[in-house]
Amino acid sequence: MKVIQITKIVLAINISIISHLYSQNTYYENIQWNTAYFAENVEQTQNMLYLNLIISPMLLNKEIENHKEATIDSIIVKGIDGSLLKTMVTYNINSIIDTYTLFYFQENNWINYQKVFHEFNSEGKLTLSIHKIWNGVDWENFILENFEYDSLSNLTVHLIESVSASGWINSRRNLYSYNSNGELIKELQEVWGNGNWFKYMRWTNEYYSTGQLNTNLVEEWNGTNWISFIKNYFEYDKKGKLVNILNKKWISNAWQNNLKKIFLTGPDESVHLIKIWENNNWNDYDRTTYSYTDEMFLISGIYEYYQNGTWLPGEGSLDLLNPDGFEIHFIANEMQVFYNGITDVENDANPLQYALSQNFPNPFNPTTNIKFSIPQRGYVKLVIYNLLGEVITILVDEVLQAGNHIVPFNAENLNSGIYIYRIESAIFFQSNKMILLK
Repeated sequence: MKVIQITKIVLAINISIISHLYSQNTYYENIQWNTAYFAENVEQTQNMLYLNLIISPMLLNKEIENHKEATIDSIIVKGIDGSLLKTMVTYNINSIIDTYTLFYFQENNWINYQKVFHEFNSEGKLTLSIHKIWNGVDWENFILENFEYDSLSNLTVHLIESVSASGWINSRRNLYSYNSNGELIKELQEVWGNGNWFKYMRWTNEYYSTGQLNTNLVEEWNGTNWISFIKNYFEYDKKGKLVNILNKKWISNAWQNNLKKIFLTGPDESVHLIKIWENNNWNDYDRTTYSYTDEMFLISGIYEYYQNGTWLPGEGSLDLLNPDGFEIHFIANEMQVFYNGITDVENDANPLQYALSQNFPNPFNPTTNIKFSIPQRGYVKLVIYNLLGEVITILVDEVLQAGNHIVPFNAENLNSGIYIYRIESAIFFQSNKMILLK
């Protein structure tokens, strides 16, 4: 798998939060994918896209209730190269997100990048989203989304417009239809060109008698007919939780195995494992590990891909279901989620914070200990440098649980002198000096 640096993605994806209906009262927020990312990862991205677009809020495979006492404060995602993107949110009086503000990290500062404004009708339905880009002085219009509903409050039209010199112009629209149970059965996507709407893609859903999604068919329009492309089959356990999705592609007039997404759930984390069909076998392809608080709030996500028998850090889809029903997707290596109103630390009177302590003993010969603290589970890297900035050794390069950590360091093969130890996480960076005296 080819790893793409997040600097290419973060600054070009428009992380535009385009809503996509799955079922009544539930919306998706999908990234407007980067053209460069598509060009370099066509097969992988298509597979990922069509798995993600049709999965319900059960995607996170957790029974997350509508906790109005806790709201998201911010989301920070990190690329494989250490690049950072932060999303800050605000809420209306009904505890529903009404703005997103995105920042990228540059030269030790968070720089304005994009802002999204939501408007709602009297029933709390999303009716308008305006996306703006920071031009260095002010917020400029970028994308406009309009939403229309039927008398039963089902979304029927999702219109996306882009800005031009003459104002807003049509770009894309999605049309939705439902069965008598209010279940979404068809979605038609059209694109605008030469003053007309042209068919592009459509999705067709079938359901079990329980109301759970059974299959999802994705078709492409070739100018004359609808051509089968992808079909997804959903499987649930006895409690009704989604356990896997089988993804097939239409090849040589038959549905053939392509991908399988498996949901593995533990007491405080879940793993979304994707296997790819190769040489008549299901082989590990990538995985995303999500961690939760005791209240089932998602606090972190880590993406890895499988290569030559080893799981390696990479960049893939990290998905967040906010308690108000919105789902957000990022392409990154790591995601950290911070909430208002909850804590993931057992001792609330003395909550953990990010911290890097002075090594002890110091000066030392030849061993010392480095202590640091992290308030929630996440990726941590601890590196030793010389004064020239050259890497001496990497002591930690993995996902760690929240808490206090002590890492020993043995410098028996080093000369006396001053060395630097540095900790790096999604949002915390700190360096300290230590002295080796022999």
